[in-house]
Amino acid sequence: IFRSIINHQKSLLKSQPTPWFNGIAVSTCPRENHSKWISQLYPQNTMEAAIMLEKLSNLPTERLPELIVVHNRHQHSTHASIDGSLSYLREILPLGAQFCEAHPTIGSKYHRLNAHGRPLNDHVVGICHSFPHHSIAELAMILDVFLPTRLAISPQNMVNTNKSVDWNDIHRDDDLEAVVNNTDMLSLEGANDQGFDTLAKHVWGAQEQDGAQNAFAICSTNEEAKLLESLFAEERTKCNW
Repeated sequence: IFRSIINHQKSLLKSQPTPWFNGIAVSTCPRENHSKWISQLYPQNTMEAAIMLEKLSNLPTERLPELIVVHNRHQHSTHASIDGSLSYLREILPLGAQFCEAHPTIGSKYHRLNAHGRPLNDHVVGICHSFPHHSIAELAMILDVFLPTRLAISPQNMVNTNKSVDWNDIHRDDDLEAVVNNTDMLSLEGANDQGFDTLAKHVWGAQEQDGAQNAFAICSTNEEAKLLESLFAEERTKCNW
């Protein structure tokens, strides 16, 4: 569980992880030597994303983030479209693949497996993308075109999703199952939808079946972290992790 420092007091950067947090999630590399951190990038376009990844590439291996979450600013607007998101991914996915191949310690060290039980390639896992204004069905449409896309899911995705979705039986919903299998990051910030906790459990369950040794989540407050921990503990007990 990583504590989001975005839009919060800078003094939090100097604070050590609490019992509820294993690290921090920031937009730039922290000056303090945090052993675990997630980089959240907010590029305006692909060119700016490339510059941000280049800066991360210059960091020593021991200071690289655990995971990179890319929040394209245009895709976070209410005007985001499927075609716009596909055009964006068409440009940025190759950049992300090159970065992950050059830095295999990011993402791949968590031993995710593909559908054939083989390790996911280094260029696949390590960078995930946030599309908060797309519904589950829309995210599935994106995956139909660009299957290697790894996702960061937020409560906003739940708000935009048809309420008739059966969260308790994802295997009857191809769209939901595809999104679950391609999700690497959960953000609990502002969660108030009853479907989100069920989705979180399904994501963690799918990751466990894929051989992942860690699950990633971002939140801001101790209360959100406690909720995440309780959800994960419940799933861990049920699955005998």
